[in-house]
Amino acid sequence: MRSVLVLGLALTLACGDDDSSPDATVRGDHAGVSVDGSAHDGAVSDGGGDLDAETPTDAGTLCATDVDDPVDWAARVAAARSAGGAVHRVGDHAAFQAALDTVEPGDVILVEDGIYDGWSQLRVRRDGSAERPILFTAAARESGGDRDAVVFTGSTRHARFEGAAHYVWGGYTIEWMDEEAIRLDRASDPAEGSHDVRLTDLHVERCSRGRGNAIGTIDVFPGNERVRIDHSTFDTNYSHPRYRIEREDGVLTFSADGRVDHNVFRCSFMEGDSSEARAHNDFADGVPYEAGAVQTCCSPMEPDDVDAPLIIEHNDIRGFPSRAEPQHGDRLRADLRIDVDALPRSCGAPDVGADEVCACR
Repeated sequence: MRSVLVLGLALTLACGDDDSSPDATVRGDHAGVSVDGSAHDGAVSDGGGDLDAETPTDAGTLCATDVDDPVDWAARVAAARSAGGAVHRVGDHAAFQAALDTVEPGDVILVEDGIYDGWSQLRVRRDGSAERPILFTAAARESGGDRDAVVFTGSTRHARFEGAAHYVWGGYTIEWMDEEAIRLDRASDPAEGSHDVRLTDLHVERCSRGRGNAIGTIDVFPGNERVRIDHSTFDTNYSHPRYRIEREDGVLTFSADGRVDHNVFRCSFMEGDSSEARAHNDFADGVPYEAGAVQTCCSPMEPDDVDAPLIIEHNDIRGFPSRAEPQHGDRLRADLRIDVDALPRSCGAPDVGADEVCACR
């Protein structure tokens, strides 16, 4: 079995092998996991208040970070305008990339309504600042419109962050990407990586089909810091959002101080390997898949390793198989596979079982 830690977002399961319906909800209201066991100071926090109906609103009070701060796009865009930020309204790929290549701290990029099909990835390289982050969202969200007003579909990858900092990015739909929806590139030095990036208010559906578990739906490589994924819906994707841990020459590297909160993870893959199931799931031949909520990979943690801070809390998981062993052979693996050796230092509970996740203390 691969050395992979998939952090579950709930203490108990409400779907899978028992008589629960496949649409039963696994709630994570009291089940945040802080991999370094410390309280989170909210440094990744950034936003106002506009909550999608699918997003949980009754988060509990036990977790280290009890903050619910969905972005109010109208307020954020208005504040950016008032502070003198330029507003770039874009509606084609050349305009998107030109805006990203010239954007300044405090600027806003608004994407016009439409379905953007088959375009190559957006490359994000320029920096905002802590006081004046760069906003990238759908124009419709400024006026309270729906996330589906802007849809990016049918490409290899939607966006790639290459050492960019201080972004609030989201408010639209990404679907049917062959690779990641969003990738944050590896950096050998955190000073050169992306940091303070908030990916929020996204609807990500059926992404990473062409590569499956070889990549993450959102893939955060080592060397990036303070990357937050929040208030989004992940619908029947072929892999997980993934924070990578890697070891080279005995040295462990990771993306520090991440946070995954107030998301909905849903799965509607059909069990079995019948022709009906394969057609429904749209599995590609020869590609292994892992449908799940959020994952850290791809090197095992050892006793003397420095903990990689990552907080996962206040998420809903719906419709995933509950068994801990592989499903469909190596085609689809269950969510909530726990590497118990990595948990006791984080949770302060040396007797944590394979089917449990510590509640926040």
